[in-house]
Amino acid sequence: MARSALYVLGLALRRLRRGTGTTALIVLGVAAGAAVVFGIRAGTTVAQDRAVAQAVQRLPDGSRSVRAVWFGVPGQSPVPEPRLDELARGALARAGAPTPVPLVLYRETTIAGSFAGLGGVDGLDRFVELRSGHLPGACVPERCEVLRLRGAGALPQPPGLRLVEVGEAALRSRELFGDFLAPTDNALADAEVSPSLAAAAGYHRPPPAPLFLAEGVRTLATAPALERLYRSYAWVSPLGPGAPRLWEIDALAAGVARARSELQGVTTQFDLIAPVQELREAQAESGRAGHRLAVVGGEAAALLFAFALLAAMTLRRDAGAARRRLAWAGARAWQLALLTVAETGALAVAGTVLGVLAGIGAGALVAGRAGAPVGAVLQESVVSPGGLVLGLVVAAGAAFVLFGAVVSRPARFRGFSPLDALALGAAALVLAALQAGDSELTLLLPALVAFAAAVAVARLLLPALRLLERATRGRSLGLRLASLSLARNPGYAIVATAFLVVSFGLALSAESYRSTLRQAERDQAAFLVPRDYVLREDLTRLIPLQDAAALARAPGDAAPVLRLSGGVGRLEGETGITLLGLPPATLPQLHGWRGGWSAASRVELARKLQAAGGLGGLRLPAVLLVTAPTPVRLAAQVALARGRFAREELGVVVGTQRLRLSGGTLVGLELKSATKLQERGADAGRAERGALVVSVEGRPGALAEWVGVGGATLSGRSVSYTLTGQEVTRIRPRVPSDAEPVPVLATPRLAAAAGAKGLLPLQVGGERVVVRVAATVRRFPGVLGQAVVGDVSALLTLLNAERPGAARVNELWIGGAGPDVAHTLASPPYDVLALSSRSILEADAARDPIAHGTLFALAAAALVALLLALAGILLTVLGDLRDERGELFDLEAEGASPALLRRVVRTRAAIVAGAGLVAGAATGLVLGAAVTDLVGLTARAIAPEPPLRLAVDPFVVAVAVAAYALAAATLVALATRRAFPLDRVPRRVEALE
Repeated sequence: MARSALYVLGLALRRLRRGTGTTALIVLGVAAGAAVVFGIRAGTTVAQDRAVAQAVQRLPDGSRSVRAVWFGVPGQSPVPEPRLDELARGALARAGAPTPVPLVLYRETTIAGSFAGLGGVDGLDRFVELRSGHLPGACVPERCEVLRLRGAGALPQPPGLRLVEVGEAALRSRELFGDFLAPTDNALADAEVSPSLAAAAGYHRPPPAPLFLAEGVRTLATAPALERLYRSYAWVSPLGPGAPRLWEIDALAAGVARARSELQGVTTQFDLIAPVQELREAQAESGRAGHRLAVVGGEAAALLFAFALLAAMTLRRDAGAARRRLAWAGARAWQLALLTVAETGALAVAGTVLGVLAGIGAGALVAGRAGAPVGAVLQESVVSPGGLVLGLVVAAGAAFVLFGAVVSRPARFRGFSPLDALALGAAALVLAALQAGDSELTLLLPALVAFAAAVAVARLLLPALRLLERATRGRSLGLRLASLSLARNPGYAIVATAFLVVSFGLALSAESYRSTLRQAERDQAAFLVPRDYVLREDLTRLIPLQDAAALARAPGDAAPVLRLSGGVGRLEGETGITLLGLPPATLPQLHGWRGGWSAASRVELARKLQAAGGLGGLRLPAVLLVTAPTPVRLAAQVALARGRFAREELGVVVGTQRLRLSGGTLVGLELKSATKLQERGADAGRAERGALVVSVEGRPGALAEWVGVGGATLSGRSVSYTLTGQEVTRIRPRVPSDAEPVPVLATPRLAAAAGAKGLLPLQVGGERVVVRVAATVRRFPGVLGQAVVGDVSALLTLLNAERPGAARVNELWIGGAGPDVAHTLASPPYDVLALSSRSILEADAARDPIAHGTLFALAAAALVALLLALAGILLTVLGDLRDERGELFDLEAEGASPALLRRVVRTRAAIVAGAGLVAGAATGLVLGAAVTDLVGLTARAIAPEPPLRLAVDPFVVAVAVAAYALAAATLVALATRRAFPLDRVPRRVEALE
C-alpha cells in the first residue's frame, strides 16, 4: 500500500509538473486571493498601530508619560529618600516604561520668608527654552544656579543653600510637570506675552508666585533648610513618538497596575500615573476598524473560493479521464481519491504559500513606509499564531473547494435543489442581520450575498439562454451557434457566469464602498464645519470671541452665530439640546445639508425663521427720577459694546431721588427688597408689595413701551411690584417675542414634545423661554444630537430680555474661503481663537492611517477582483476550446471556417461576460448598500454624523468597465487567434445556413 500510495503521489507530481496554463492560473488565482487576505491582515495591524500612535500624540503634554510620584515630608515617610529613587526606577523598569527623568518640586510655598515655587530636574536643558541668561550648572549647596520660569518676586535664600538666578526660561511643554502646575499656566503665559489680551478678556487673576528650577534633584531634595517642607518627587518616563505600539498596550497596562500596587504596598504616599484609559480607548477605536477591513477580507475570501471553483471546473474533464485510465489499469477507489486529493491539495497549498509570501512582502513594504517595525508587525499579523491558523484555514478551504469541484457533477437545477435551499438560507441570514444590525456577520456578509446572487443567476441563466437562442433564429449564424451550444450544454457556462457575478459584484461593491467612505469623510467635514471656517473661543485661553475681535471687521462673509446648551423640561430620555442661532439668509449657503432632512427647501426654511429682533432700551447718559413711598433696592442693567452687559447697583431708594446713569444702553431696572426676605422661619414665604413712580428727566414717554416682568406691572410711570426671593422682578423694554414666540426649527423628537400650537418651552442658560416650532428638520449642520435653530438676532433678544447677559455671539461661520482669509484668521487678533476649517478636516481624514488603509484596501480588492474576472474569462475561453473540442471539430468538418469557429467561441465568452457583468452590477449595488447599512462607521471606524449613504462614482465605474471590456476582448482574441488550423479546405455549410 505504501508503494502504491507513493506511486500515486509521484504520478500526481508528474502531472502537475507537466502542467498547463490552467494549472498555473489556478495557483495564481489562489495566491492572489490569499495575498489579499494576508496583506490586509498586515495592513490592518500597521493602520491600527499608527492610529494608536496618533492618539498618543494627541494627548495633552501633561498626560503623555508614565510617572511615579511621591508626596509628603521626608520626616513622615517610613522610606528614606535614596530608597524612594530606587523603588520608583525599579517599578517603572518592570512596567516597561522608558528610562525616567527624576524631579523634585516645592510648589508655591514659603521658603526662607519668600513665597515661591522651587524645583530641580536632572537634565533641565532638554525641557526649557532659554529666553535670557544662560543655562544653570549642577546645583550644589555652595552655588545652586536656577532659572526663573514665571512670576515676579524675590529669590528665596534658605540657610546653607545659596540660590543664584542665572536667567529666564519657559517650559517647552507640560510633559515634564504634568498637572503639578496650575491648569491656568498656559493662559497666564499668554497674558504675560500679551497683557492687552488678558485685559480684553476681562479676567482678573492674582499674579502667580515665581517659579525657579535648578539642574539636578539631589541637592534640593537633601538640603537641611528644606527638610520640613512639603514636596513632590516624580520620576517621569515620557512616551516618545510611536510608543507604545498597538501590541504593547496590554503589557504596559498590566505592568502599570503591578507597579502601582508594588509602590503603594511600600507606602501609600506613592502613586503611579499613566494614560492607560486613553490608551485603551485608542486601542478600542483602532480595533473597530477591523469591522471595516473585515469586509475587504470577506470579499477576498469569497473571491478566492469562487475562483478556485471556476478553475477546478476546467480540470474536471482532464481529471476524470485520468481516473478512468487508472481504473482500467486496475487502480482502486482509494488510489483514485488520493490522486485527486494530492493534485488539488498541492495546488491549494502552492497557491496559499505564494499568497502568504506575497502578503508578507506587502506587509513589510507597508510597515517600512509607515515607519513601523517590520519584524514586529509581521510577528503580530501574518506569522502570528492567528496568522498561521488563518493560512491553514485558507489552504484547507481552497483544497476542499477544488476537490469538490473536480469530483462533483455539474448542477442541473432541476426542481428545488440543495443549492437553492442554501441560497435562500444565505439571503434570509443577510436580511436578519440587516434587521438586527448585527455587525458580527460583517466578515461573512460578502460571501453570503455573493453566493445567493450566484445561485440566483445560475437559476435564471438557462431559461435566458433558451430565449436568446430563439430570438437569434434567422439572424447571425455565429450568435445562434453560440447561444444554441450554451443552451444545450450550460454546465460550465453557469459556473463561469456565477464566478463573474461574484467577481464583478465584489469589485463594484468594494469600489462603491470606497466611494461611500470617501464621500462620508467629506460629508462629515461639511457637517461639522458648515461653512469654510468656524471661529470660536479657545478654552485654553478663555478669551471670548467678541472680546478678541470686532465682528464687523471679520474677514470674508462672516455670519454671527449663537450656540448654547439647554434642555426641554423633563422630556423622557433627554440628554440635552443645542440652541443654535444664525442669520436666516445664511441657511441656503450651508454645506453638509441633505435634501431629505426636511420637507421644505432651505429657502422656505429661511423664510420661516425670519423674525423681528433687537433689544431696545434707554440710551445713556440719562437721569432717572424715582419716587418710592417705601424703601426698595434698585439695580440698573446696562448693555455695553461687543455684546457685554453690566449690572450697576443704584442702592436703596425711598422718597424722591435722581439717579444718574452714564454709558451704554439701559435695558432693565431691577427691583429688590431693601431688606433680605426670609426664606425660613415664621416669615418664610411672605412676599413684599409696593409701588413706585419712575420717569426719565427731560424725556417724557421714554419708558412708555416698557413692560414689567417677574411680579412687576408698569402703567404709565407707575410700577406696582410683588417681591419674593424666587423671582427676579424688573421692568424692561418690550421685545417682539412678548407678542409672538420666536419661530424655530426643531428635530423631530423635540417637535413632537411641543404643544398644540407648536409652543416649546426651553431651559437655556438658567432661564426658561418659549419658542414656536415652525418646521421640523431631521438634522442640522453644525449640531450633533437634538437641535433647536432660530434667527440669531431674535434669540439674542429673547434670552437677553429674560436676563441681560444670558446670551452672546460666540461663533463666526465664515464663507468665501481664500488665501487672504486663511492668512487673516491665522494672524492677530484671531490667532487667540479656536479655528476649524472644513478643508483641514478633510485633509486630516485623508491622512488618518485607518482611513487611508481602509480606502487603499478597498481599491486593491476591487482591482484584484477585476483581474480575477479577466482570468475567469480566459479560463472560460480555454475551457471551451478544450471541452467543446468535439463539437467544434464537427462544425469544422461540416465546412465551418476558422473565422466562424473563432466567432462562436468569442460570442460564447461575450454572452457569459455580459450576463456576469449585468448580474454582478446588481449584486455589487445590493452588497454595497447592505454593508453600508450594517457597518455604520466612517473610514476611521467611528460613528458617522451624518449617517453613511451609498455613493457610486460613475466615472470610476465607467472607466473600470471600459478597461475591463478592452482587456477581456484582447485576451479572448489572443487565446483564439491560433485556435483552429488554417490549412484545412473549408466547405460550404448549407445545412447550417
